[in-house]
Amino acid sequence: MRDRGRTNDDNLLPLCEQANRRKNLSRIEYSRLPNGHVTITTPTGHSVDTEPAPF
Repeated sequence: MRDRGRTNDDNLLPLCEQANRRKNLSRIEYSRLPNGHVTITTPTGHSVDTEPAPF
């Protein structure tokens, strides 16, 4: 696994098991926006903003 710093409320993402594995084993980047949406960026630079599913 990659060390991306401390775990805190700002960097937690509601990912399913497959997405969490993909995040840890690939270069796909996930970042949470202030409005609660998530930006997903692929290694080729393509990105999409999405609203995560409710818990």
